[in-house]
Order: sequence, then C-alpha cells, then structure tokens
Amino acid sequence: MRILSVLNPKGGVGKTTISTNLARSLHERGHSVLIVDSDPQGSARDWHAASEDNPIELVALDRPNNVKTLTSMAANYDYVVIDGAAKLEDMIAACIKVSNFVLIPVQP
Repeated sequence: MRILSVLNPKGGVGKTTISTNLARSLHERGHSVLIVDSDPQGSARDWHAASEDNPIELVALDRPNNVKTLTSMAANYDYVVIDGAAKLEDMIAACIKVSNFVLIPVQP
C-alpha cells in the first residue's frame, strides 16, 4: 500500500480536483484505491456522492488522531489518496507522517 497526500494549507489550489482525478486514474489502471477526505468541508465526499456508481471507496477522516489509524485500515488497498484540508496544520502534519508521497499543488 502506498499513501499519497495532496496537501497545501491554502484553499482553492486544486487539492480535491487532483486527489479525485489521481484516484480515478489509478483505479482505471487496475489498482484498488481508497480516497480519504480529511477536510471538514467535504468536497471529496460531495464528488463521491455525485455518482451513484462510483467504484472508488471513500472514507472521511477529519481529525488528526483518526489519520494515525489509516495504515491499518487501508492495508487492503494498493493506493490511498488523501485529499488534504486547508488551514488545519495538525491535520496536514498527521497526513505527512503517514504518507509515502506528498503532492503540493500551487496556484500559478
């Protein structure tokens, strides 16, 4: 299992767009994927709910202590993609600690 986080403390830089498209791309390549929505705003949850036949599983973990349990919960997946929260430094730090790879999108 590989954990990929898309993180930036600034809102509106495309974290959810990148996370959901990355997860879908990995799924279409035959990998089992779990999306973690770590933002209380719930944009990834909204994306997931927009399609009744969405084949990608999603969980909401919007507390830093919950993210610590992610490695045991996600052991059955090839990839876990974390959609990061804005302005929540403790959450960002927790995501970094469990991640194998961190993407930091920035506005041009």
